[in-house]
Amino acid sequence: MNYGFNAAAVGLSVLSVALLGSSAQAMNLASNGSFANNSAGGSAYLGSGQTTIQDWNLSQIGYSFLIPDGSAAYTDINAAGNSPDPNGAPLSAPSGGPVDFWGSGMVDSPGGDWFLASDGAFGSAALNPTISQTLMGLTPGQDYTVSFYQASAQQNEFTGDVTAGWTVGFGSASQAATTMNHASMDPVSSWAQQNLTFTASASSQLLSFMATGSPVGQPPFSLLSGISVEPTNTTAVPTPALLPGLLGFGMTILRKRKAQSA
Repeated sequence: MNYGFNAAAVGLSVLSVALLGSSAQAMNLASNGSFANNSAGGSAYLGSGQTTIQDWNLSQIGYSFLIPDGSAAYTDINAAGNSPDPNGAPLSAPSGGPVDFWGSGMVDSPGGDWFLASDGAFGSAALNPTISQTLMGLTPGQDYTVSFYQASAQQNEFTGDVTAGWTVGFGSASQAATTMNHASMDPVSSWAQQNLTFTASASSQLLSFMATGSPVGQPPFSLLSGISVEPTNTTAVPTPALLPGLLGFGMTILRKRKAQSA
C-alpha cells in the first residue's frame, strides 16, 4: 500500500477543510453594507420608512441623506425629496439655499461607493435617525465584530464646535463608537474605522446604527459607510509553510491505523 500517497491525501484533506472553515467564518453577515444597492440617482434625502437603500430600514424624523462618493461637500449634498418637517417646510438651509456641508473638497468613503449622513442632534434623542437591518445565521454565544467607517461634518451656514458619532445596537446590547469632535466650520473629517464586539444571544438579531451628536441647532452630521459583521474568532488560514506539518499529521494517522491492523 502506498502510505506516502495516502498521507499526502489526508494532509491535503485537512488543509481543504481548514480553508473551507475559515472561508465560511469570514463571510460578512451584513447585507449591502456599502449602501451600493439603492435606487437613488444621486444625493437623496431619506425619510422614515425609506426604501431607497436595499436591505436597510430607517426610523425617526431627523435629517438623513444617502450620498455618492465623489460629491463636492459644498454643492452636491443637497437633495430633492420629501421634507423632514411634519408641517411640510422645504428642505433647505436657513438662507433658503440647499443643505450642504462646510468645506470645498470632494468626499469619498473608504467603505464603498456611497455613504450615509445623518443629523445626530435634530432634537431629542427620540428623533435621532436610526438605520437598521435584521442579521440572520448568527450562532448564540459566538462573538461578532461589527466594523464600519465613520466621519463627521457640519451643515453649512451654522457655526460652533460640534460632536458627532454613532451608537451601534446588536440585539438588546449597544455600544457607542468613538465620539468625533468637529471644530466650527471645518470641512468633512477624515474617515476612521470602528470595530465593536458583541455576543450573539439568538440566531437572528437586529443590527442598528443611531446617529448621535451635540449641540442641537448647530447640525452635526455623522457619516457612515462600509459596514461588516463577522465572527470575531476566525480560524487562521493555513499557509504553504504549514503543509509539511499537515502531511506529517497524515502520516501519524496512517501509522496508527497500520499498527492497529497488524
